[in-house]
Amino acid sequence: LICTEPVAGCLMLRQLSIKMGQPLPMLGYFGVALLNGCPPQDVPTFWENFKELFGNSAKATLATNNLILSEQIFYQTGHRLPYVRAHGLYTEVTYSPQMIQQVLFWRSPLFAYATLRCALYRFLEGIPQYPLNFYFLEGTESVPYKKAASFRAVALLPQDHALMSFFELYSANVPLLMPSAEWMYRLLYMRGQLSVGERWYQSIMPGHEPPFCEFEEADANTTSGTPTA
Repeated sequence: LICTEPVAGCLMLRQLSIKMGQPLPMLGYFGVALLNGCPPQDVPTFWENFKELFGNSAKATLATNNLILSEQIFYQTGHRLPYVRAHGLYTEVTYSPQMIQQVLFWRSPLFAYATLRCALYRFLEGIPQYPLNFYFLEGTESVPYKKAASFRAVALLPQDHALMSFFELYSANVPLLMPSAEWMYRLLYMRGQLSVGERWYQSIMPGHEPPFCEFEEADANTTSGTPTA
């Protein structure tokens, strides 16, 4: 059983194979929070089944594609999964700049709205000698990897801490324009999986005492493993 996401669906299939008398070995490669897509009422069942993966007879090999998720899972379960970075070699492209004055602004569903585009264009109007032009990728628009690698650079405003587009472009040696570290922290913890509002991602596996975290929210944990409202 090859598992990515949602993990809850993978656990359901594994339990089904056990009930059919043919338990499947499991290879899990996770890139999003464990409880992503898990209905709130099924969280206790999720933890019960997930805990079985670490038994001696489970035949399960698990890894994550980013360090943040590895640490998040360690906080939730006490098990630190190995980190294996995604490479995106399947794109089979390498940076080959042809549009020297063009920068591709990658889509960012949570941040790259029309207002950002307008603000950037107005800013550049005050710098007529600026040598680069920005092409914004529309939300429904797709671009072949080969064409993306032909731009002078790609501007990324990540809405996620493990964006596959980053791995793909980085592996192709495409120059990336990204926010500063301070801005990145603000963006990643404001929306998405690392948001402080995503209570289900902070749920603790029953029986596990999470390590001390200086900035954790005490009311996010309960003895049942289900966060409070």
